Amino acid sequence: MTFDDVLPSAARVCEAAPGFDRVARCALVRDLRGHVRLVLDRGLTGTPVDPEALAAALKAELGPWFVEPIFMTESPQERGRLARMVFEQARPWAPSWQDVARGETVRGRAGVWWLLERRLSKEEWLSSTGSDSEPPWPLHEKTPGVVTFYSFKGGVGRTTSLVSCAWQFARQGRRVVAIDLDLEAPGLGSLLDVETERGVLDFVVDHLATGSTSLHGLHGAARALGDEAERVTVLPAGRLGVSFLEKLGRLDFAGSDPWKVEHRSPVERALEDLLLAVRRELKPDYILIDSRAGLHDLAGLSLHRLAHVDVLVGRASGQGYDGLDLTIEALAARKGAARMSTVILHTMTPEDQTSGEGEAEIKAFRERCWRAFERFVYPPNTISEDTADAHHIPVAVPFDSALTRFRTVGGVERAFFGPAYAQLLARIETLCTPEDPT
Repeated sequence: MTFDDVLPSAARVCEAAPGFDRVARCALVRDLRGHVRLVLDRGLTGTPVDPEALAAALKAELGPWFVEPIFMTESPQERGRLARMVFEQARPWAPSWQDVARGETVRGRAGVWWLLERRLSKEEWLSSTGSDSEPPWPLHEKTPGVVTFYSFKGGVGRTTSLVSCAWQFARQGRRVVAIDLDLEAPGLGSLLDVETERGVLDFVVDHLATGSTSLHGLHGAARALGDEAERVTVLPAGRLGVSFLEKLGRLDFAGSDPWKVEHRSPVERALEDLLLAVRRELKPDYILIDSRAGLHDLAGLSLHRLAHVDVLVGRASGQGYDGLDLTIEALAARKGAARMSTVILHTMTPEDQTSGEGEAEIKAFRERCWRAFERFVYPPNTISEDTADAHHIPVAVPFDSALTRFRTVGGVERAFFGPAYAQLLARIETLCTPEDPT
Protein backbone atom coordinates (compact mmCIF):
# COMPACT_ATOMS: atom_id res chain seq x y z
CA MET A 1 0.00 0.00 0.00
CA THR A 2 1.40 3.39 -1.03
CA PHE A 3 0.21 6.96 -0.55
CA ASP A 4 -1.46 7.01 -3.97
CA ASP A 5 -3.32 3.75 -3.28
CA VAL A 6 -4.81 4.70 0.10
CA LEU A 7 -7.86 6.79 -0.81
CA PRO A 8 -9.21 4.62 -3.66
CA SER A 9 -8.57 1.48 -1.62
CA ALA A 10 -10.46 2.92 1.35
CA ALA A 11 -13.41 3.79 -0.88
CA ARG A 12 -13.38 0.31 -2.43
CA VAL A 13 -13.45 -1.39 0.98
CA CYS A 14 -16.29 0.83 2.19
CA GLU A 15 -18.41 0.28 -0.92
CA ALA A 16 -18.09 -3.49 -0.45
CA ALA A 17 -19.11 -3.40 3.23
CA PRO A 18 -22.59 -4.76 4.12
CA GLY A 19 -25.07 -1.94 4.63
CA PHE A 20 -22.81 0.79 3.24
CA ASP A 21 -25.20 1.31 0.30
CA ARG A 22 -27.61 2.91 2.79
CA VAL A 23 -25.10 5.38 4.29
CA ALA A 24 -26.13 9.00 3.60
CA ARG A 25 -22.61 10.49 3.54
CA CYS A 26 -19.06 9.30 4.05
CA ALA A 27 -15.96 11.49 4.46
CA LEU A 28 -12.30 10.53 4.41
CA VAL A 29 -9.96 12.78 6.37
CA ARG A 30 -6.27 12.58 5.44
CA ASP A 31 -3.84 14.15 7.91
CA LEU A 32 -0.39 15.69 7.36
CA ARG A 33 1.34 12.30 7.39
CA GLY A 34 -1.14 10.72 5.01
CA HIS A 35 -3.09 8.71 7.60
CA VAL A 36 -6.83 8.49 6.94
CA ARG A 37 -9.84 8.54 9.24
CA LEU A 38 -13.43 7.75 8.32
CA VAL A 39 -16.48 9.82 9.19
CA LEU A 40 -20.01 8.48 8.59
CA ASP A 41 -23.37 10.18 8.40
CA ARG A 42 -25.82 7.29 8.59
CA GLY A 43 -28.79 9.62 8.10
CA LEU A 44 -32.27 8.56 9.11
CA THR A 45 -32.28 5.24 7.29
CA GLY A 46 -31.33 3.13 10.29
CA THR A 47 -28.65 1.49 8.15
CA PRO A 48 -27.22 -1.67 9.69
CA VAL A 49 -23.62 -0.88 8.64
CA ASP A 50 -21.38 -2.04 11.47
CA PRO A 51 -18.65 0.58 12.13
CA GLU A 52 -16.50 -1.88 14.07
CA ALA A 53 -16.58 -4.45 11.29
CA LEU A 54 -15.89 -1.74 8.71
CA ALA A 55 -12.93 -0.45 10.77
CA ALA A 56 -11.52 -3.98 10.92
CA ALA A 57 -11.83 -4.36 7.14
CA LEU A 58 -10.12 -1.03 6.55
CA LYS A 59 -7.33 -1.92 8.98
CA ALA A 60 -6.78 -5.24 7.22
CA GLU A 61 -6.57 -3.56 3.80
CA LEU A 62 -4.79 -0.29 4.63
CA GLY A 63 -2.65 -1.35 7.59
CA PRO A 64 -1.07 1.62 9.41
CA TRP A 65 -2.51 4.08 6.88
CA PHE A 66 -5.93 3.76 8.58
CA VAL A 67 -6.60 5.24 12.03
CA GLU A 68 -9.44 4.07 14.26
CA PRO A 69 -12.13 4.73 15.42
CA ILE A 70 -14.74 5.62 12.81
CA PHE A 71 -16.51 8.86 13.77
CA MET A 72 -20.26 9.24 13.23
CA THR A 73 -22.43 12.35 13.19
CA GLU A 74 -24.95 10.80 15.56
CA SER A 75 -22.33 10.05 18.21
CA PRO A 76 -22.85 11.96 21.47
CA GLN A 77 -20.79 14.93 22.62
CA GLU A 78 -17.34 15.64 21.15
CA ARG A 79 -17.12 12.87 18.55
CA GLY A 80 -20.45 13.77 17.00
CA ARG A 81 -19.53 17.46 16.96
CA LEU A 82 -16.21 16.77 15.24
CA ALA A 83 -17.91 14.50 12.70
CA ARG A 84 -20.38 17.25 11.79
CA MET A 85 -17.54 19.78 11.49
CA VAL A 86 -15.78 17.50 9.01
CA PHE A 87 -18.77 17.55 6.65
CA GLU A 88 -18.92 21.36 6.95
CA GLN A 89 -15.32 21.66 5.74
CA ALA A 90 -14.94 18.69 3.37
CA ARG A 91 -15.41 18.93 -0.38
CA PRO A 92 -17.37 16.55 -2.61
CA TRP A 93 -15.25 13.71 -3.94
CA ALA A 94 -15.74 11.18 -6.72
CA PRO A 95 -13.54 8.14 -5.96
CA SER A 96 -12.70 5.49 -8.54
CA TRP A 97 -10.56 2.36 -8.61
CA GLN A 98 -9.61 -0.45 -10.93
CA ASP A 99 -11.39 -3.79 -10.74
CA VAL A 100 -8.50 -6.05 -11.72
CA ALA A 101 -10.70 -9.12 -12.25
CA ARG A 102 -13.02 -7.38 -14.70
CA GLY A 103 -10.45 -4.97 -16.11
CA GLU A 104 -12.64 -1.90 -15.69
CA THR A 105 -12.89 1.29 -13.67
CA VAL A 106 -15.39 1.27 -10.79
CA ARG A 107 -16.76 4.53 -9.37
CA GLY A 108 -18.05 5.24 -5.89
CA ARG A 109 -21.68 6.00 -5.19
CA ALA A 110 -22.51 9.48 -6.50
CA GLY A 111 -23.19 12.22 -3.94
CA VAL A 112 -22.04 10.16 -0.97
CA TRP A 113 -18.31 10.77 -0.82
CA TRP A 114 -16.50 13.74 0.76
CA LEU A 115 -12.81 14.42 1.30
CA LEU A 116 -10.88 16.65 3.72
CA GLU A 117 -7.12 17.01 3.18
CA ARG A 118 -4.76 18.59 5.71
CA ARG A 119 -1.59 20.01 4.17
CA LEU A 120 1.39 22.07 5.28
CA SER A 121 1.78 23.85 1.95
CA LYS A 122 0.92 23.91 -1.77
CA GLU A 123 -2.69 24.77 -0.95
CA GLU A 124 -2.82 27.28 -3.80
CA TRP A 125 -1.81 24.56 -6.26
CA LEU A 126 -4.22 21.94 -4.96
CA SER A 127 -7.44 23.67 -3.95
CA SER A 128 -10.38 23.39 -6.30
CA THR A 129 -12.28 26.28 -7.85
CA GLY A 130 -13.87 28.69 -5.40
CA SER A 131 -14.52 32.34 -4.65
CA ASP A 132 -11.22 32.51 -2.77
CA SER A 133 -9.38 32.21 -6.10
CA GLU A 134 -10.57 35.66 -7.18
CA PRO A 135 -7.91 38.41 -7.49
CA PRO A 136 -8.00 41.17 -4.86
CA TRP A 137 -10.23 43.31 -7.10
CA PRO A 138 -12.20 42.85 -10.32
CA LEU A 139 -11.02 44.44 -13.55
CA HIS A 140 -12.76 47.72 -14.27
CA GLU A 141 -11.86 50.71 -16.40
CA LYS A 142 -10.02 52.42 -13.53
CA THR A 143 -8.48 49.42 -11.77
CA PRO A 144 -4.98 48.18 -12.64
CA GLY A 145 -4.55 44.79 -14.22
CA VAL A 146 -2.32 42.42 -12.26
CA VAL A 147 -0.12 40.24 -14.47
CA THR A 148 1.99 37.35 -13.15
CA PHE A 149 5.03 36.14 -15.08
CA TYR A 150 5.69 32.50 -14.21
CA SER A 151 8.02 29.75 -15.38
CA PHE A 152 8.24 26.15 -14.25
CA LYS A 153 12.04 26.27 -14.74
CA GLY A 154 14.38 29.18 -14.14
CA GLY A 155 16.63 30.70 -16.79
CA VAL A 156 14.00 30.78 -19.54
CA GLY A 157 13.55 34.56 -19.84
CA ARG A 158 10.72 35.18 -17.38
CA THR A 159 12.17 38.32 -15.79
CA THR A 160 13.38 39.57 -19.17
CA SER A 161 9.83 39.31 -20.49
CA LEU A 162 8.47 41.26 -17.51
CA VAL A 163 11.06 44.03 -17.97
CA SER A 164 10.21 44.25 -21.66
CA CYS A 165 6.51 44.71 -20.92
CA ALA A 166 7.18 47.25 -18.18
CA TRP A 167 9.45 49.23 -20.49
CA GLN A 168 6.99 49.12 -23.38
CA PHE A 169 4.11 50.26 -21.14
CA ALA A 170 6.27 53.09 -19.79
CA ARG A 171 7.16 54.23 -23.29
CA GLN A 172 3.41 54.45 -23.99
CA GLY A 173 3.05 56.75 -20.99
CA ARG A 174 1.57 54.12 -18.66
CA ARG A 175 2.51 53.83 -15.00
CA VAL A 176 3.77 50.38 -13.97
CA VAL A 177 4.63 48.77 -10.65
CA ALA A 178 6.91 45.72 -10.86
CA ILE A 179 7.01 43.42 -7.81
CA ASP A 180 9.73 40.86 -7.17
CA LEU A 181 8.06 37.79 -5.64
CA ASP A 182 10.98 35.52 -6.43
CA LEU A 183 11.93 35.87 -2.78
CA GLU A 184 14.32 32.93 -2.70
CA ALA A 185 16.30 34.02 -5.77
CA PRO A 186 15.61 37.76 -6.14
CA GLY A 187 17.10 39.88 -8.90
CA LEU A 188 14.57 42.34 -10.29
CA GLY A 189 15.83 45.22 -8.15
CA SER A 190 19.46 44.85 -9.21
CA LEU A 191 18.50 44.30 -12.86
CA LEU A 192 16.58 47.59 -12.93
CA ASP A 193 19.06 49.45 -10.70
CA VAL A 194 16.75 50.09 -7.77
CA GLU A 195 17.95 50.88 -4.27
CA THR A 196 15.51 50.75 -1.36
CA GLU A 197 15.73 50.46 2.41
CA ARG A 198 13.23 47.61 2.55
CA GLY A 199 11.55 45.13 0.21
CA VAL A 200 8.58 42.85 -0.31
CA LEU A 201 9.85 40.39 2.29
CA ASP A 202 10.02 43.17 4.90
CA PHE A 203 6.42 44.10 4.16
CA VAL A 204 5.29 40.49 4.58
CA VAL A 205 7.03 39.84 7.92
CA ASP A 206 5.86 43.20 9.29
CA HIS A 207 2.32 42.35 8.25
CA LEU A 208 2.53 38.90 9.85
CA ALA A 209 3.50 40.45 13.19
CA THR A 210 1.59 43.72 13.31
CA GLY A 211 -0.77 43.93 10.33
CA SER A 212 1.20 46.91 8.99
CA THR A 213 0.56 47.94 5.37
CA SER A 214 3.17 50.69 5.13
CA LEU A 215 5.06 51.03 1.83
CA HIS A 216 7.65 53.36 3.36
CA GLY A 217 11.12 52.63 1.99
CA LEU A 218 9.77 49.76 -0.05
CA HIS A 219 9.91 51.05 -3.63
CA GLY A 220 12.05 53.03 -6.04
CA ALA A 221 12.28 54.11 -9.65
CA ALA A 222 13.72 51.73 -12.28
CA ARG A 223 16.80 53.84 -12.97
CA ALA A 224 18.09 51.37 -15.57
CA LEU A 225 15.27 52.40 -17.92
CA GLY A 226 16.61 55.91 -18.46
CA ASP A 227 13.96 58.34 -19.65
CA GLU A 228 11.18 55.92 -18.64
CA ALA A 229 12.56 55.33 -15.12
CA GLU A 230 9.97 57.41 -13.27
CA ARG A 231 7.07 55.55 -14.89
CA VAL A 232 8.25 52.16 -13.61
CA THR A 233 8.24 51.72 -9.83
CA VAL A 234 9.93 48.60 -8.51
CA LEU A 235 9.32 46.75 -5.24
CA PRO A 236 12.43 44.57 -4.88
CA ALA A 237 12.51 41.50 -2.65
CA GLY A 238 14.69 43.19 -0.01
CA ARG A 239 18.30 43.59 0.99
CA LEU A 240 20.18 40.29 0.90
CA GLY A 241 21.98 39.19 4.04
CA VAL A 242 21.57 36.97 7.08
CA SER A 243 18.57 39.04 8.15
CA PHE A 244 16.92 38.24 4.81
CA LEU A 245 17.26 34.51 5.56
CA GLU A 246 15.80 35.03 9.03
CA LYS A 247 12.74 36.66 7.48
CA LEU A 248 12.35 33.92 4.86
CA GLY A 249 12.27 31.34 7.63
CA ARG A 250 9.16 32.98 9.09
CA LEU A 251 6.89 32.79 6.08
CA ASP A 252 3.76 30.81 6.95
CA PHE A 253 1.99 29.29 3.97
CA ALA A 254 -0.33 27.06 5.98
CA GLY A 255 -3.99 27.93 6.48
CA SER A 256 -4.66 29.56 9.83
CA ASP A 257 -7.15 26.95 11.06
CA PRO A 258 -8.31 23.76 9.27
CA TRP A 259 -11.72 24.07 10.92
CA LYS A 260 -12.45 27.58 9.70
CA VAL A 261 -14.12 28.39 6.39
CA GLU A 262 -11.46 31.04 5.70
CA HIS A 263 -8.37 28.99 4.86
CA ARG A 264 -6.14 31.76 3.53
CA SER A 265 -2.59 31.66 4.83
CA PRO A 266 -0.99 34.62 6.62
CA VAL A 267 1.34 35.17 3.64
CA GLU A 268 -1.60 35.27 1.25
CA ARG A 269 -3.35 37.91 3.34
CA ALA A 270 -0.14 39.95 3.49
CA LEU A 271 0.36 39.84 -0.28
CA GLU A 272 -3.24 40.81 -0.93
CA ASP A 273 -2.83 43.81 1.38
CA LEU A 274 0.43 44.67 -0.41
CA LEU A 275 -1.37 44.83 -3.75
CA LEU A 276 -4.18 46.89 -2.26
CA ALA A 277 -1.65 49.34 -0.80
CA VAL A 278 0.19 49.58 -4.13
CA ARG A 279 -3.05 50.28 -5.94
CA ARG A 280 -4.11 52.88 -3.37
CA GLU A 281 -0.82 54.75 -2.95
CA LEU A 282 1.07 54.32 -6.24
CA LYS A 283 -1.95 54.33 -8.59
CA PRO A 284 -0.43 52.24 -11.41
CA ASP A 285 -2.06 51.30 -14.69
CA TYR A 286 -0.52 47.81 -14.45
CA ILE A 287 1.06 45.71 -11.72
CA LEU A 288 3.56 43.12 -12.98
CA ILE A 289 4.62 40.28 -10.66
CA ASP A 290 7.88 38.39 -11.15
CA SER A 291 6.91 35.03 -9.68
CA ARG A 292 9.00 32.31 -8.07
CA ALA A 293 9.81 29.49 -10.50
CA GLY A 294 8.68 25.92 -9.90
CA LEU A 295 5.93 24.59 -7.64
CA HIS A 296 6.62 26.99 -4.78
CA ASP A 297 3.79 28.40 -2.67
CA LEU A 298 4.66 31.92 -3.81
CA ALA A 299 4.25 30.79 -7.40
CA GLY A 300 0.87 29.28 -6.62
CA LEU A 301 -0.30 32.46 -4.90
CA SER A 302 0.98 34.63 -7.75
CA LEU A 303 -0.82 32.57 -10.38
CA HIS A 304 -3.97 31.32 -8.74
CA ARG A 305 -4.83 34.07 -6.30
CA LEU A 306 -3.29 37.45 -7.14
CA ALA A 307 -3.34 37.88 -10.91
CA HIS A 308 -5.92 38.73 -13.54
CA VAL A 309 -3.59 37.49 -16.31
CA ASP A 310 -0.93 34.76 -16.19
CA VAL A 311 2.03 34.75 -18.56
CA LEU A 312 3.46 31.22 -18.65
CA VAL A 313 7.06 31.25 -19.89
CA GLY A 314 8.89 28.16 -21.07
CA ARG A 315 11.31 26.58 -23.52
CA ALA A 316 10.83 23.59 -25.79
CA SER A 317 12.21 20.83 -23.56
CA GLY A 318 10.94 17.73 -21.81
CA GLN A 319 10.99 19.44 -18.41
CA GLY A 320 9.37 22.54 -19.85
CA TYR A 321 6.55 20.56 -21.45
CA ASP A 322 5.82 18.55 -18.29
CA GLY A 323 5.80 21.70 -16.18
CA LEU A 324 3.53 23.49 -18.64
CA ASP A 325 1.02 20.60 -18.57
CA LEU A 326 0.90 20.59 -14.77
CA THR A 327 0.59 24.39 -14.55
CA ILE A 328 -2.29 24.50 -17.02
CA GLU A 329 -4.08 21.62 -15.26
CA ALA A 330 -3.69 23.34 -11.87
CA LEU A 331 -4.86 26.71 -13.24
CA ALA A 332 -7.95 25.15 -14.78
CA ALA A 333 -8.81 23.38 -11.52
CA ARG A 334 -8.13 26.41 -9.32
CA LYS A 335 -9.54 29.27 -11.37
CA GLY A 336 -11.98 27.37 -13.53
CA ALA A 337 -11.58 27.14 -17.27
CA ALA A 338 -13.98 30.03 -17.95
CA ARG A 339 -11.92 32.42 -15.82
CA MET A 340 -8.47 31.58 -17.12
CA SER A 341 -6.64 34.45 -18.82
CA THR A 342 -3.28 33.19 -19.98
CA VAL A 343 -0.55 33.98 -22.46
CA ILE A 344 1.95 31.25 -23.32
CA LEU A 345 5.43 32.56 -24.09
CA HIS A 346 7.71 30.18 -25.99
CA THR A 347 11.19 31.59 -25.43
CA MET A 348 14.63 30.96 -26.91
CA THR A 349 13.43 29.58 -30.22
CA PRO A 350 16.05 29.38 -32.97
CA GLU A 351 17.00 32.90 -34.08
CA ASP A 352 15.82 32.12 -37.60
CA GLN A 353 12.26 31.04 -36.92
CA THR A 354 11.68 30.39 -40.64
CA SER A 355 14.41 27.75 -40.81
CA GLY A 356 13.53 24.09 -40.79
CA GLU A 357 14.69 23.78 -37.18
CA GLY A 358 12.80 26.90 -36.13
CA GLU A 359 9.53 25.92 -37.77
CA ALA A 360 9.70 22.39 -36.35
CA GLU A 361 10.28 23.62 -32.78
CA ILE A 362 7.54 26.23 -32.93
CA LYS A 363 5.10 23.69 -34.39
CA ALA A 364 5.91 21.09 -31.71
CA PHE A 365 5.55 23.63 -28.88
CA ARG A 366 2.23 24.88 -30.23
CA GLU A 367 0.88 21.33 -30.57
CA ARG A 368 1.87 20.54 -26.99
CA CYS A 369 0.05 23.66 -25.77
CA TRP A 370 -3.03 22.69 -27.76
CA ARG A 371 -3.14 19.21 -26.26
CA ALA A 372 -2.91 20.61 -22.72
CA PHE A 373 -5.66 23.19 -23.23
CA GLU A 374 -7.89 20.73 -25.09
CA ARG A 375 -7.56 18.27 -22.21
CA PHE A 376 -7.84 20.58 -19.21
CA VAL A 377 -9.37 23.89 -20.29
CA TYR A 378 -11.54 24.01 -23.38
CA PRO A 379 -15.07 22.59 -23.26
CA PRO A 380 -15.52 19.90 -25.93
CA ASN A 381 -15.88 21.18 -29.50
CA THR A 382 -15.68 24.89 -28.60
CA ILE A 383 -12.15 25.85 -29.72
CA SER A 384 -10.19 24.54 -32.68
CA GLU A 385 -6.44 24.08 -32.81
CA ASP A 386 -6.08 26.97 -35.27
CA THR A 387 -8.29 29.55 -33.52
CA ALA A 388 -6.38 32.82 -33.79
CA ASP A 389 -5.21 34.37 -30.48
CA ALA A 390 -6.72 31.54 -28.41
CA HIS A 391 -5.06 30.96 -25.06
CA HIS A 392 -3.13 27.95 -26.32
CA ILE A 393 -1.47 29.84 -29.19
CA PRO A 394 2.03 30.69 -27.91
CA VAL A 395 4.03 33.83 -28.62
CA ALA A 396 7.40 32.67 -29.95
CA VAL A 397 10.41 34.75 -28.87
CA PRO A 398 13.67 34.06 -30.75
CA PHE A 399 16.93 33.54 -28.92
CA ASP A 400 18.95 36.75 -28.61
CA SER A 401 22.58 36.35 -27.58
CA ALA A 402 22.63 39.97 -26.37
CA LEU A 403 20.40 38.93 -23.47
CA THR A 404 22.72 36.18 -22.26
CA ARG A 405 25.40 38.61 -21.08
CA PHE A 406 24.98 42.32 -20.52
CA ARG A 407 26.05 44.78 -17.87
CA THR A 408 23.05 47.12 -18.01
CA VAL A 409 19.55 46.88 -19.41
CA GLY A 410 20.11 50.13 -21.29
CA GLY A 411 23.03 48.59 -23.15
CA VAL A 412 20.74 46.06 -24.86
CA GLU A 413 17.60 48.19 -25.17
CA ARG A 414 16.91 46.92 -28.69
CA ALA A 415 16.45 43.37 -27.42
CA PHE A 416 13.53 44.41 -25.18
CA PHE A 417 11.50 45.94 -28.02
CA GLY A 418 11.36 43.14 -30.57
CA PRO A 419 8.16 42.21 -32.45
CA ALA A 420 7.53 39.11 -30.30
CA TYR A 421 7.52 41.19 -27.12
CA ALA A 422 5.21 43.70 -28.81
CA GLN A 423 2.85 40.81 -29.54
CA LEU A 424 3.05 39.70 -25.91
CA LEU A 425 2.19 43.21 -24.73
CA ALA A 426 -0.80 43.39 -27.08
CA ARG A 427 -2.12 40.08 -25.69
CA ILE A 428 -1.78 41.35 -22.12
CA GLU A 429 -3.54 44.62 -22.94
CA THR A 430 -6.43 42.74 -24.51
CA LEU A 431 -6.84 40.39 -21.55
CA CYS A 432 -6.65 43.27 -19.07
CA THR A 433 -9.43 45.17 -20.83
CA PRO A 434 -12.67 44.65 -18.90
CA GLU A 435 -15.63 43.39 -20.92
CA ASP A 436 -17.91 45.79 -19.05
CA PRO A 437 -16.05 49.08 -18.47
CA THR A 438 -18.72 50.22 -16.00
